Amino acid sequence: MSVNKVSKNRNGFAGLFILISVAIIMVLMMIQMKTLFQSGRGYRKSTAPASRPWLQDELLVPDDRLIQLPRPPKPALDKPFSFTVPVIRKDNDRGEITIDFLTTGEVAGTWQCRYSHENIDYTYNATFKGNIDVSNTYSDKQGEDLSRLYFFTKGDYSQTTYNRESEEESFTEGLVYTTGWMDPDHSVSGKITITTDRSWSADYQWQSQPGRTVN
Repeated sequence: MSVNKVSKNRNGFAGLFILISVAIIMVLMMIQMKTLFQSGRGYRKSTAPASRPWLQDELLVPDDRLIQLPRPPKPALDKPFSFTVPVIRKDNDRGEITIDFLTTGEVAGTWQCRYSHENIDYTYNATFKGNIDVSNTYSDKQGEDLSRLYFFTKGDYSQTTYNRESEEESFTEGLVYTTGWMDPDHSVSGKITITTDRSWSADYQWQSQPGRTVN
C-alpha cells in the first residue's frame, strides 16, 4: 500500500470522526435547548395539583409584580368571588375551606378542621395566599384542556392534639399548600397539602360547585 493511499485513508477516518463528533454535539445542544424552553415560565403541563407542591414555590408572584390574568378559553376573573366547601380525607370529613379569588389574580383562604379519633381530639387551623398561574396547562389521558385555570397558594398551619385519657396536649406547626384548577363555569377542585419538613405530607381533597359562590 502506498504512502499516499494510507494518508488518504487516515484523512478519511479523521473527517468521518469530526462529522460524527459535530453531529453528537448538535444533538446534545438541541436536547438542552428543549429542556430549557420546557422548564420556562411560558409553558407548563400538570396532570393534577403537585404531590410535592413545595417544588412549585416559584409560581408565587412577588407583591411588587403584576399577576398575568387569564384569557379565553380560561375562565375570566371579571369580579371577585369566594366559596366555602367541605374538605375530605379518605372519605372522612375534615372541616371546611374558604377561598377568595380577586380580579387581580390573587387567591387567599383559610381552613379549619376539628375531629376525634379514638381518645385524641384534633384541631387544625390554616391560612394561605397565592395567585393564579396561566402558564400551567391541564392534561390527562384525554389530552390537554386549555380551558382550566391553575392556582397555587402557600401558608402556615397549626395542629393541636388533646389526649382525653392522659389529658396531654401537643402543638405542631408547618407549611400548608392549597392548589387546584378552576373550570370555565368557575367551579373549583383542589387539595390541601400539609408538611412540617417536606419529607412527608398529607393531602385533603375539596371541590366546589358552580353557582354556589358567596360574593
